[in-house]
Amino acid sequence: MSHQALPHDGSWPPPSGHKRAAPSGTAEESPLTKRLAIETPPQHTVTSPEPSSQDNLPGPQAPAASLASLDPKLAVTTQQADETVISHLGQSNIDHVLQLQTGTIFQWILRDIVHSVILANPAILDQKLADVSVLSRVLEQHPQTYDIAVQCLKSGSFDELRHLEWLRIPVPLNDVPALEDPEESKSRQVTEEAWKVPYKGNGAVVFQHHLRRCNNPKSMQPYARVTVIVQSSGMGKSRMVDEVSKALLTIPINLGSGSTGYPPPDTALRDWLCNPTGIKDASPSKSQTNAAARCHAFLASLLRALLSHLEDLLGGPNWVGRTDFGYIAFRFREKMIEDQSFVGHGSYRKKFYEKVVSGADEIPKSTQDYVPASPTLSYPGSASAQAPSALMNAAAELMDALDQRFLKPRDENDPLSDPIVLLAFDESHELANLFGHSHQDEGWVQWTMYSELRRVLRQILPFPIFSVFLSTTGKFSSFAPPAQLDPSARIQKSGLKVLTPYSETSFDGLAIKVADDGYLRLDQVASLNHIASLGRPLFSSRYSIKDWNVQSNIVNFALDKLLGGGPFVSSVKLTSDQTLACLSVRLPLEFLPGSPLADEKSRIQVEKHMRVCLSADPGFDGLLTVAPSEPLLAEAAKKALEIPQYIAPMALSEHLQNSGLSTGSRGELAAALLLLTARDDALAGSTEGYTVPVVRFLESLIGKGVRGDGVRPFRANDNDVTSGKAPLLTSTPLRDTFKNSHIWFNHFVKVQSEDLLNRCYLWRHIVRGAAICCAVGQRGVDFVIPFIYHDKVLASCNVSAILIQVKNDKKVKRSIRAPILDAIDPFIISLFSKKSQQPPLPILRMVFALGSNKSAVRFRNPPSRRSPRRTPDQFTTYDIWCAGAFPGTFPVIRNSDQRHYKTILEMQGIAYDPYTAGIPADAPVGGIQEERPDLRRMMNPGTGLEDEFFSQYVDLSKSTCDDLGTEVSAALEDDDMEEEVEEAEEAEYSGEEFEGDEGEEEDEDE
Repeated sequence: MSHQALPHDGSWPPPSGHKRAAPSGTAEESPLTKRLAIETPPQHTVTSPEPSSQDNLPGPQAPAASLASLDPKLAVTTQQADETVISHLGQSNIDHVLQLQTGTIFQWILRDIVHSVILANPAILDQKLADVSVLSRVLEQHPQTYDIAVQCLKSGSFDELRHLEWLRIPVPLNDVPALEDPEESKSRQVTEEAWKVPYKGNGAVVFQHHLRRCNNPKSMQPYARVTVIVQSSGMGKSRMVDEVSKALLTIPINLGSGSTGYPPPDTALRDWLCNPTGIKDASPSKSQTNAAARCHAFLASLLRALLSHLEDLLGGPNWVGRTDFGYIAFRFREKMIEDQSFVGHGSYRKKFYEKVVSGADEIPKSTQDYVPASPTLSYPGSASAQAPSALMNAAAELMDALDQRFLKPRDENDPLSDPIVLLAFDESHELANLFGHSHQDEGWVQWTMYSELRRVLRQILPFPIFSVFLSTTGKFSSFAPPAQLDPSARIQKSGLKVLTPYSETSFDGLAIKVADDGYLRLDQVASLNHIASLGRPLFSSRYSIKDWNVQSNIVNFALDKLLGGGPFVSSVKLTSDQTLACLSVRLPLEFLPGSPLADEKSRIQVEKHMRVCLSADPGFDGLLTVAPSEPLLAEAAKKALEIPQYIAPMALSEHLQNSGLSTGSRGELAAALLLLTARDDALAGSTEGYTVPVVRFLESLIGKGVRGDGVRPFRANDNDVTSGKAPLLTSTPLRDTFKNSHIWFNHFVKVQSEDLLNRCYLWRHIVRGAAICCAVGQRGVDFVIPFIYHDKVLASCNVSAILIQVKNDKKVKRSIRAPILDAIDPFIISLFSKKSQQPPLPILRMVFALGSNKSAVRFRNPPSRRSPRRTPDQFTTYDIWCAGAFPGTFPVIRNSDQRHYKTILEMQGIAYDPYTAGIPADAPVGGIQEERPDLRRMMNPGTGLEDEFFSQYVDLSKSTCDDLGTEVSAALEDDDMEEEVEEAEEAEYSGEEFEGDEGEEEDEDE
């Protein structure tokens, strides 16, 4: 960008004759000047003209004396603030400022400088301007600020920025149109529209089946009809419950405390319910009793208000005839969401909760009413029933009234009947704040508003009224602590159960389905339009709103959510949890099972950083989580980790030491990071979108030697799949064989089956930009990077792969070991099928000998002579041996990265099915026993063989691939092949050489 100078009486920079006293703290050479070796420029006095009547905000004004000179203590504070800002900017940003001097990037960096100064000086500068969107608008009215920032950057002191009056004195709210922010207004509008996108997937149906099974207290023996939905942000928890409310009579209760969530909070009810005492000056020992009393009054009034509003909706208290239950639920939902917006709820819902609060205040807070005895599974009035409380009476009246409207009488003995009423508490973490008091018999007693609410809900256990608690932020363990830590003595001692948390939601529900019919091209799936449709509904529903600004900003929106909700600012250092989140969505990171540290880190990632929970045990003793394949989040994470101070190797090495992660056994994580970094570097400056030519990717990974004439196939078959002819490929250089080949991946998925390496499955992984980290125990290969061989035609018959074996053993050095390469057989690992009519395509085989203490990249050339008894080659392969984790081997490793890769490489349970864990074995076959596992598979796409891993984004009814109809692993039955693999594995450390290794150079120290 360019800056126009102000008039001479207040211009910046001023004429050379203007001078001012140097600000305090700048006499000595500043830290920044030392870094840049730049001479500190002459200091000038700056005075600003009075703002004209057209100015919306006051202009920059310099006081007579430096801020730091007014108070010696402040001088120390501002000096520390300057050092903080300088350390956050980093050398790359500083170089940009000093070299660019113009352009959009220049403006962004300068804005970040000003933003950092504001954050570093909270006692001096107006923190309202810490909002980047507000700051950007204000800076547009003061363009001279950018020049001031440049001078401050050169001098190493930001005192000049601190002089600006409009930064120091709070700007009047009517001068900064924050409430009318068009970007924020547009974002809210888009969120409202996304909520209205038709619900896709069967998540709501499966959840309703789950409620039906849990709605049987006689067999389940629960403490109360209460369950918790545990899942990360954006997975559609609230939307799923809203969809259920179309069939089940649901009272939606939102207890959120902010203005950024949607649907909006029910503020009046939240303020009343979340007050733990409700009585001023109550002693701590009485506060728990008071809280229980308020919960009792709230629930009783809630059910009474529901009955009253239903009577109004359905023609008054004298109901005539019967009405379908679904109709009752649908009508009530329509009224409760009427006129709903970000600003708040409509008048109907507000009046409903006003009636609930006023009714609760009128209910006597008698101890006999709300202290729950052990309820019997019978209605009030029966011989075995306990004395009814106000809540029990309200529940009985509601059930009797609803019974009059059902087409079918309720069967109390039906073990799989639906609950009649569902109480849905959204943003329920507001109820999880911990309170405590001393008790003369029990010692220190801890409780939450949730525990008291659940205790009161136990009173209505005999009634088919179910409660579900949702939360997008932490404190999951407060909702379902281990039995021995539960506030309820009945759960601790009597064996009553807390229902297992529920985690299954729809995933890939709005995905653009593609078919293996050869009509698509790689560019169509490697596009923002396609990747935004994959994954959690938060992004896909938002992107489906056809607004260019929203769609073009979807990666930034995803990054903000990944980092925990706040806007990403490049000058503000990421936290450890944020870097772990960014690494997790790209690398195949797994937490160690049974590690307390890993459990805690895993919970934080689910609560704040979009990691997906597959299952949770009661008490959250076992929390199984994954970072599923979401290419949009992977692309967002790439953007965050591009900033120099967030060096990925350093972050990964720190997390392997401090975050309870599985380190692998052969340096797999180091290899995966190398491959991703090479892909990112190859993509820089590309005009082909997210796709990268295979040759360019190899150049980025191991250098330009791959283009040499001497890089020829070690083996070559007699098929030329592109022309239909049959010339030998022996003399064709690598660069020519793969000149039309392209890859598309931006993250890895850890697969669980060896058979997923078949190209029919690899095609499906290309669709979502995923490369493969092989299953534990996979023979011959650790990583598979699939690519489209010819002309970007997206079809399984056009898929080949780069097959990589990783060795982190110091005995495996620079010399090519033929047995290791030969064990990477595309037929043995099922990439190709011998029974397929589609010919095998040329492949690339690579060995990463990362344990080598010397650097080398060697290309395995064919032997000069072959045995006449040798069987013809069945496939064409180019073999590459890469030794050592050094810049000489992998140019993507910078000199400063070597020690981090060394740390990663130096760091070297129980069989568990995550898709059926926690689901009762006695569940009816064909129902919930299959539906919940299927939803979990959909939540972790591309990692298993079952159709559910692909059905949401692939049209499985159309396929031209014939490999899957054969025995995928039939090659393993070939005795000769099997013996060759075994010999290769036995010879791995023996030094034995196979054919084709003659005359190759040996290490001097071998």
